[in-house]
Amino acid sequence: MKIYSFSFLLISVIFFGVVISCNKAQYNYLEKTKDKEEIIATTNKLEKVYNMCLGLFSNKKQAKNEQSPLYRSQELISVPIWPKRGGEYWLYVCWLQENRPDALLSQEVWNFKKKDRETIEVTMYDLPNKSDYSKDWRKKDPLGNLKPGDLILRNGCSADITRTSNDRFILKGSPCQRDLSDIIKHVEIHGTLTPDSLIFYNKMMDSHQKELFTYERGLQFERQPKIFPKYLEDRE
Repeated sequence: MKIYSFSFLLISVIFFGVVISCNKAQYNYLEKTKDKEEIIATTNKLEKVYNMCLGLFSNKKQAKNEQSPLYRSQELISVPIWPKRGGEYWLYVCWLQENRPDALLSQEVWNFKKKDRETIEVTMYDLPNKSDYSKDWRKKDPLGNLKPGDLILRNGCSADITRTSNDRFILKGSPCQRDLSDIIKHVEIHGTLTPDSLIFYNKMMDSHQKELFTYERGLQFERQPKIFPKYLEDRE
């Protein structure tokens, strides 16, 4: 009887260990984002804009037709953060080259607020010790050990969002201090937001805010399905 009980206990421990391990590996980091239909059905303007910016986006289709390396295949991954801060809208957004999720081009925190009756303001923050958080978007509680006071606000890093139709919004900002490369030190963000795409016409500038280049045709990021997130298998 003791042998049977021990064997049963051992099998149970192994079984539940496998189940827990599988559940951990299969966590969907896009779980708390919305798909196109859910965004269209959202009536609150602030919530609609916020959810338009959440998810996995790719410009792969555009990259196939462009000759310029500026339009190489890239992706955006953005996930909601700090859900316990009720009534506030925060997200963590990462920009990467396709299939290189561990070598981020940039990572920021965005906060959305109602500025006035017609305008939503988004403020963009840098992270302290960025390398410590480069994989946090995969976690159930991304940036869970940070709070708004830990973030770094650079000069000019805010933009206004206004609606042109029920499901189409324009984002327009001023030169934002960003250390993206040896020469790119400011970004002037402009874009169009819809439930199924984010298109950015950003201007890249040097330390004196002199324009280096502009995405004149726009980086055309299309929303990707959230049911089978692309980088699920990479999650730790």
